Amino acid sequence: MKCQPNNMTRLQTIVAPTVSPQPLVPDSVIAGIGSCFAQDILMRFYTAGFQGFTNPTGIVYNAVSMAQAVRRAACKIPYLKDEFFQHNGLWCSWQHHGFFSDPSLDAAIERANSTQERFRRALCDCELFVMTPSTSVVYEHHGQVVSNCHKVANHEFVRKTLSVEENYRAITDAIRAARTVSRDCAILLSLSPVIHYPGDLVLNVRSKAQLLAAIHQCLEENENTYYFPAYEIMSLQLRDYRFYNEDMLHPSELARNIVIESFIDSWFTEEVHDILAESARQRRAAAHRPLHNRPAK
Repeated sequence: MKCQPNNMTRLQTIVAPTVSPQPLVPDSVIAGIGSCFAQDILMRFYTAGFQGFTNPTGIVYNAVSMAQAVRRAACKIPYLKDEFFQHNGLWCSWQHHGFFSDPSLDAAIERANSTQERFRRALCDCELFVMTPSTSVVYEHHGQVVSNCHKVANHEFVRKTLSVEENYRAITDAIRAARTVSRDCAILLSLSPVIHYPGDLVLNVRSKAQLLAAIHQCLEENENTYYFPAYEIMSLQLRDYRFYNEDMLHPSELARNIVIESFIDSWFTEEVHDILAESARQRRAAAHRPLHNRPAK
């Protein structure tokens, strides 16, 4: 006799996010800062026509660098010439991604400041501000935490792991800075699920744990501040390497889709869901359009 499948059998541990007290609508402004995972998710909203801006200094992983970027934008503190250095023929900033580096110092400064201004405008109008730190491990150059090492020799830096208290202070600083220009915006904190230190998984887990403890401390002490469990969805609900890219570090397209569906369901109206679904359909159609039907360059 064949065993019949039990309709009640659960093949996943479903992680249920906190539902927004006020679901956001299509004209809501969303700003954010954080890892490549966060940027990918928020860019889907911007591609679909939503207003907002993310990562004024480029992709950033640690809470200290995030706090500095948000504080400078909120306080209108411009980047100056003496904050840039020349390396491999490019002018670089310790607080910026390599995208901002340029052979021209003036061009590098202009890009950094114009991007910061775009972020500040989005921050002033935003109804949701998303922060997604990824790691507690930081690199210090002359005592200052850097956002990007720009492939400068390792001996120039000191590596350290931020404590729960240090992470807590940085995240709190970022929240307070955001609230100086957008008092009523909802703050959404999330821990990036990307495996940041594949060569030392014990360090990776310790790093995430200290960030997670700091995040939850901030939730307890700040009103209108919420948590989205992207890390828990990946590690508990989608606990299989089939949900990762070939590098075994970054969530796959399917995994990101599952996470964003959960995000939309818990924070947005049904209309937003339809808009993003149509945007995704158009992207897929454009990607599969035959070459002879594409416009000539």
